[in-house]
Amino acid sequence: MTRWVESPPHVDHARMRHITDEHLVDSLDLTAPGIEGLARAAGDTDAALREWRAYRASGRAPLPVGDIGRWARRREDRPSAPRAGLVLSGSEGVRRFFGAAGVPDGFLGAADLLLETEVDFLDSSRGRSGFYGFHYLYWMRPLLEAYALTGKADYAARYGELFSQWYDVRDDVAGDWPGLDVIWYSLGVWSRSGLFNQAISLLSAEPAFTDEQWRRTMKCLLGGARWAAEEHSAFRNGNWQLASVCELAHVASVYPEFGERDEWLGVARQRVEDHLELDFYADGGHYERSPSYHAMCLRALHVAALSADGAQWPLLDHPRLRAAHDWLAEMAHPAGWVPHLQDSHIVRPAEMLLVGHHLYGVPEWKTLVERWMGEERIVDRLDWLGPRPDGTDPVEFFFAAPSAEPDGSSTLLRSSGYAILRQGWTAADLTTTVNLGPYVGHELEPHSHHAALDFVASGWGEPLAWEAGGPPSYDDPGYYSWYQAGRGHNSVTLEGEPDSAQRNTVVESFWTLGVDEMRVQGAMTHQTRIPSERTGASDGASAAVGVDVVVGRHDAYRQRHRRRIVFIRSEPAYWLITDELADDEPVRSTWTVHGRSAWKDEGEHCYVSSEAPGLVVVPLEPPSEVEHATGPARLPHSQVAIDADVAAAADAAADDADAPVSSADFDAGDTSEALRERRSRPDQYGTIHGLHLVHQQARLHTVLVPFRHQAPAVDVERVEGTKSADAKSADAEAADVKSVGAESVVVRMPGVVDTIGPSGWTRTRADGTVERARWDLDPERPDRSPDTPDDARPDARSADGPALTGRGVLAWWCRTGSDGLTAQLVTDRRATVTVHGPLVRGENARGAPAGDRGTGSPGGPRVTVNGVQVAVATGDGPDTITLPSEGTWTVRIAERGVDD
Repeated sequence: MTRWVESPPHVDHARMRHITDEHLVDSLDLTAPGIEGLARAAGDTDAALREWRAYRASGRAPLPVGDIGRWARRREDRPSAPRAGLVLSGSEGVRRFFGAAGVPDGFLGAADLLLETEVDFLDSSRGRSGFYGFHYLYWMRPLLEAYALTGKADYAARYGELFSQWYDVRDDVAGDWPGLDVIWYSLGVWSRSGLFNQAISLLSAEPAFTDEQWRRTMKCLLGGARWAAEEHSAFRNGNWQLASVCELAHVASVYPEFGERDEWLGVARQRVEDHLELDFYADGGHYERSPSYHAMCLRALHVAALSADGAQWPLLDHPRLRAAHDWLAEMAHPAGWVPHLQDSHIVRPAEMLLVGHHLYGVPEWKTLVERWMGEERIVDRLDWLGPRPDGTDPVEFFFAAPSAEPDGSSTLLRSSGYAILRQGWTAADLTTTVNLGPYVGHELEPHSHHAALDFVASGWGEPLAWEAGGPPSYDDPGYYSWYQAGRGHNSVTLEGEPDSAQRNTVVESFWTLGVDEMRVQGAMTHQTRIPSERTGASDGASAAVGVDVVVGRHDAYRQRHRRRIVFIRSEPAYWLITDELADDEPVRSTWTVHGRSAWKDEGEHCYVSSEAPGLVVVPLEPPSEVEHATGPARLPHSQVAIDADVAAAADAAADDADAPVSSADFDAGDTSEALRERRSRPDQYGTIHGLHLVHQQARLHTVLVPFRHQAPAVDVERVEGTKSADAKSADAEAADVKSVGAESVVVRMPGVVDTIGPSGWTRTRADGTVERARWDLDPERPDRSPDTPDDARPDARSADGPALTGRGVLAWWCRTGSDGLTAQLVTDRRATVTVHGPLVRGENARGAPAGDRGTGSPGGPRVTVNGVQVAVATGDGPDTITLPSEGTWTVRIAERGVDD
């Protein structure tokens, strides 16, 4: 018995597959505005169809979204418009299906190639999945683009010839996917409809596009819309249905003369709203958790929204549509790309956020668009759009609209299953994306991969820890063994096949603790530029300090895998990854990370990227085996200036080659040529280098330290009890170990010593300043974490650093310096917090511990909560601060005169 991938076949021969001219005329509503001439000729089929074509050529008919002709006309009035070859990407389809890697001049070279190329529409050698994609016909688009920009009839004629060849043989096309028609399935109907809309709009006035070809195109649009309306009478998850019904809504809007358009619009509207409710998570992510398919669905929704009558269908008011744009912005790395997670290519979100700004006017999206796109490209893309919903010109609106810096905080997209750990939004900032979501099914084959708790990371505009991502084609021989397999990801694999469908990934904990130092100082009384250790310039890249923690688990293997990623945002920044695979018994596992360059063995159990920027990888537990391997993956092109651009600009701008430079010193104009060229190139496949560490332990600790130019010295050791690991006293270190958890890792790098446990982190700098954080606290006993022994209470008067206690405290972070203490606390109720220990450290320290200072007295320290000066309770013991309710609070305690 055949298992149908979609609904059982329902292709009606007369209503869908082979529509006659008479039936085509009968399908029209002759009372529709604009087609009065057609109505008068209704008794003569041939004359009526000629009148219909004349109406479509007159400029009075509705235009499709992204109309090629309108774009070409607007370009004529813009002498600064970027070269068309830089903004048109249709040639990629020609390269894919015809192997024309050397096609010159982008779309024009692709169009010229199609003028001469013989096409066999029945040739299934393009691959099982590729054959279906070939019949989407999007590879024919360069012919329309070339006609729009040159006016040469040869391009229109060739388009018509290829279309006629396809139309004549389409009934004979057979694919290799059982139960799935090549022609009559959702994505094929969707893709061809978009192409046919453009052909009707562009070629209706062109004699080289014959009447027969024009009528056949209209028959395809009519038959396809009827098929889609029947196919999607009930909701089902996934990108196929959503893309199809968005195009159904588009056809209904562009061709109001079709008598069934209200029925089509009703089906489309209901299914689109179903998908926004059930196929998009509350955080805006798409059901399949693939950035590519999220982008595909968002583009489809753009078409529906831009073509909809807002008075009849207020699609823009649905909160999930706006949230889908927010999701892209949250998932983006500062260099202007979203990683290729699951079955996905690398997504560049700028153009989709540009359309989102066109629809919603969100200031933060404008900032990102301007960061990742040049002004000429922005104008060019806006020229594809019609007037905004309020009738204003899109270009004028964009440049007059306000902008705002996006929030640089880390975030957990819990419902779609991703955590984004970020230092900020500059190109130099480190960014990490962690996969914490489920394995999601699909009508044909799932787009989820067999990896969980895997991650990717970037910095300085380049990927540092990368993964296989999606394949160039689903027919690729490595699709299952590399792209979808755990080995192609930065994860831990165990023996046996994973049961991904039942992996039950759970987020156990997520914390982002710390503050933006510049924001806090500005809130006090003044704004200070903080020199960045990452760039050597005052570009604000390291203004955000603190720590992020994410803990998750999954059950894909026989043994439960729990992973904790601690991201130290404060400079020097790095990651500590802890993997728990069993309680006590040894487990054979392979711990994997992939980089852009080969790995070098540096000393005992230390592995370093051979090219910068890169990573230093230090496993605390010695691996029993080490394997170096390579595999293919797309590599992203930075959409912002990177070191190579800066160096070139510096050489051209100054004779002093030794002068320090950073990306902040050069705007897009200084690096325009390199940046424009890189932005125009698609992300190509390259090689990633896998470091596979085989272990026999139940618990693994691995430190990853990023470097921009030269790898730093890194020393890592386990510390338990009171063993001294550095120049600090044994008592001080014991306090550190006990307060962050019984099993701790000490990480030493130039200028800092860090102690990290399951629920805490302490950093001591060479100048004596201290930074600490605690998380996963018991709010009833916040002076200890759930895994801290009873004798491990932090000493309120110890000299090793401050501590914050109080019922209702869930987590806290603090940092001392010569000017006092800055802290962030997370509470689940109104809380009275006690501050223990010294508040000022370092060479300029001028004060005593808070409990001895009388902070409530006129001469005591100045205390603020969220920027508001408050009084503190004083007594015989340490002073206390009251936080009024549940929430996140920034506390600043500064000596009088420091911030006054």
